[in-house]
Amino acid sequence: MNKHIFSDSDINKGIEDGVFVNSGMLIRNTKNGQIVKIINKEELKEVHIPSTLVQINNNYIYQADLRPIVESISNNRQNDIYDELEENYSIVIDSFDAFKTYGREIERVSGLCLKVSNKFDLKIRNEIKGLCINDIESKNLSKFNSSLSAYVDILFIYIVSTYMSYRDKFSEDTVIIGKLVSFENNVRSLYEQLLAESWVSKSRDGQVSKNIRMENSIYSMYLFDDSYNIRNLERLVRHDSRFDSMLDVFNIYKISHKTGRFMHEMSNFHQDSNEVAITQSGFRIDQNSKRNSLIESLYLILEAIEHLKNIRDELVGLKGMSDIDLFNKTIPNVSSPK
Repeated sequence: MNKHIFSDSDINKGIEDGVFVNSGMLIRNTKNGQIVKIINKEELKEVHIPSTLVQINNNYIYQADLRPIVESISNNRQNDIYDELEENYSIVIDSFDAFKTYGREIERVSGLCLKVSNKFDLKIRNEIKGLCINDIESKNLSKFNSSLSAYVDILFIYIVSTYMSYRDKFSEDTVIIGKLVSFENNVRSLYEQLLAESWVSKSRDGQVSKNIRMENSIYSMYLFDDSYNIRNLERLVRHDSRFDSMLDVFNIYKISHKTGRFMHEMSNFHQDSNEVAITQSGFRIDQNSKRNSLIESLYLILEAIEHLKNIRDELVGLKGMSDIDLFNKTIPNVSSPK
């Protein structure tokens, strides 16, 4: 059976023509109901790395158009990153641009990414370790944020270039897994501390427990400050590994910050009036603070890392389909739909 390749523009045209239908999380062929594309999540325009790159569903191949992604990466070259990383980043981007122009030496791009990624990982890890949350408002975080975004680009180019260089052997590459996990853990550690300070303690009997201080936390602001929209709280919790859901945040207040209690009804004739409240001391954190701005930046980086992990999994799943070219929509023995 011939396979058909579709980009997002093809799918959008198919929907306009009534060939495809968008049923929420799935794009289907209206004639036979077959899945053309699975929509993993709503794409955030602030994250230039897509959540999906290549999908094979039935006899359909969905392939994201790399051109706008590559253009966004090239535009990132203009961002102000740490001086010791700037030259290395430019070399990778220049090499990647040269490959797109001449179609050669993609292995060199992969090797450069591998070398440069070690410098990014070390620099970012040290910057995060040395960042004092109490001093955030006095810091210029421009280079820090831009360097995080640049590292996302490096890892994306590494994934794409390594896959194109080694095809089926890409599934054996454990290097990218380690780099993504390390990057994610470093960013998440800062992200969580900005939301609410936490630490691990050990009791005399050796029991380990995690403590979270809700005083002076962003979570407290979402609960008690009217300028914060509590509907956004669930979004923040998504990348906080300390909580499974927003309900876990509320539960901490119930357990640790509740004063008073309801008295059990002692008779049918009288019931004491009760006063129960959530009390907490702390200072107000302005919604437009650098702390909140940094939280948003880190959230988008964590989203991008999640996208990179999914793209890596998709390319591993292409094992045995070495004819697919990530930069072209035409491959041998694959026909386009009429």
